[in-house]
Amino acid sequence: MAQQTAENNPLETGNLRQFLGNLLNASLNDFDNPRYWHAWELNAVAEETIADAAGVTLLHMTRPEFAETIRKEGLRANDGMIFFVDDARVLGSVALGQIFAQEFHLFAVQPPGTWKLEPNDVAELTAPHQWFYRGNRISPRRLIDLGRWRAVPPVDQFIPPPPEAREQVPMGFWPPGVLAYIEPIQP
Repeated sequence: MAQQTAENNPLETGNLRQFLGNLLNASLNDFDNPRYWHAWELNAVAEETIADAAGVTLLHMTRPEFAETIRKEGLRANDGMIFFVDDARVLGSVALGQIFAQEFHLFAVQPPGTWKLEPNDVAELTAPHQWFYRGNRISPRRLIDLGRWRAVPPVDQFIPPPPEAREQVPMGFWPPGVLAYIEPIQP
């Protein structure tokens, strides 16, 4: 491993996205908890069936009440942007922390090779897996309906504060890189 210097330290160079990506990917590689298996399986199916030539899968989540309109009319931009994630393992945390919904509807998007995606620079651990496309609309022909899902907070991984740390961490904490789970909702 290379020596950490001011020149290659993402915090010193201002590349917070790189820093968060390194931190998140280090923890994602160690997800042997069976509660994450739905996300692993969704990623595997997506890679085999809908990934583009570069192996990128774009997933768009929405509140369930908007799913039927999206099926019929496609995705419409919000302030000129349409948002995606590229890894199913971050869906639960994005649903709970950004769209503030425990249940969500999921679509995969088949982009043409001409799209230019831009990073969505949110101040969250999941930022390296969030993107947006500047455009007005995405046709329903480019969407694959992946159904309704539920985000499940990872309460089983919560660490209550030990007695000697209750002043510093009175509420307890989750270990770095812990993400919410996802599970399909059967129709």
